[in-house]
Amino acid sequence: MGKLTHLFKRKTLDEFLRVFISDSTIFLMHILNNKIIYKNNFDFMGKMQVYNQINSRARLPLEIIISNKTISCRSIILDNLCKNDIETLAKNIFFEKRNGVNFALYEKKLTYRNGIALFCDMKLSPVLSTILHEIINIGNPVNTIIASPFWVVTNYFREHPSEKRKFKAQIFVVTTSIWQEVIALHDDKHVFYKKSTDNNFDETNEVNDVIKYIKQIFNVNLDDIAIYSFDEETLDTFTTSSDITMQIISSLDDFVIDREQQLFRRALNSICLLIMSLCFIKTLIDIGHITKYKQEITKMNDALNAFDSQILDDIDIWSNLSSQTSFSHINFRTKFAEKMRGIDKKLQNVSIEVNQKNEQITFQPVYDEK
Repeated sequence: MGKLTHLFKRKTLDEFLRVFISDSTIFLMHILNNKIIYKNNFDFMGKMQVYNQINSRARLPLEIIISNKTISCRSIILDNLCKNDIETLAKNIFFEKRNGVNFALYEKKLTYRNGIALFCDMKLSPVLSTILHEIINIGNPVNTIIASPFWVVTNYFREHPSEKRKFKAQIFVVTTSIWQEVIALHDDKHVFYKKSTDNNFDETNEVNDVIKYIKQIFNVNLDDIAIYSFDEETLDTFTTSSDITMQIISSLDDFVIDREQQLFRRALNSICLLIMSLCFIKTLIDIGHITKYKQEITKMNDALNAFDSQILDDIDIWSNLSSQTSFSHINFRTKFAEKMRGIDKKLQNVSIEVNQKNEQITFQPVYDEK
């Protein structure tokens, strides 16, 4: 059953484009077999270059990562929820915060009955939301759209699974040439996120503030808090495609995703999945038949081995004899009775000769002379 489930799990991509959209910068990477073969960054004025680069690689799926100072991220504890409940939560946030939030991302899962799901909301500027909208609608298949804090943490734990839940609280500090991020988890749940573009960013002070917050809210001992520090080079080692799918919701009327393309891609994926499932089932059936045939062959071999060797040696002789004699169906008794009809002589013996070419029978009787 485990192997069967594995077939339907989300697979990582061998080749894809990573689009990292920050507050004023777009990073574009082309990743092939876990290696970055192209990397460049553009300001928003150069967005057309980004579009052209993506359009020139139309067959490649996109991994879109959103990094923004307004992101508020959290892990939602699921308790018999459904997809509609998550969407309602997003819409309520739009209503409550009015102009303070215009986008929400939530983790797509097969079931929302238990566990946790990632959720975040943000307020993207008109320029950034337009760029995001245009990139999504270029036409490349979108593998995932994910918020930066989720992307950083999930990639790190995938590379270092032994670190997951190793400490009660875990703080991640990301420092690049353009921005800084602080992400905090408690019991494997996102509880804090902050992004800064300040050149005077003081990592020590920021971390101390987060530790105070965690100790105050969750009553965590200092010995049970781990701090991880990343730079841009560390982020470049995350070359595996994301295995998390997130659904994007917007309160903006003009943010419309081309649903026809999305439905076509989903239908195509469903057809491919169906074909793969049918092939898998056919393979199982064929394996069953092969196993059955092997069992029958084994039984027949056992039966043959049980026969006397002399009988087995004579099989070829009888087989050749039967193939050479096509007259085995002739009723000699009837033919001889017809030949002797009306003859009153006492028969001593008779010889029979058969012409194999035309199957004509010749009787040569010998009568008793007495």
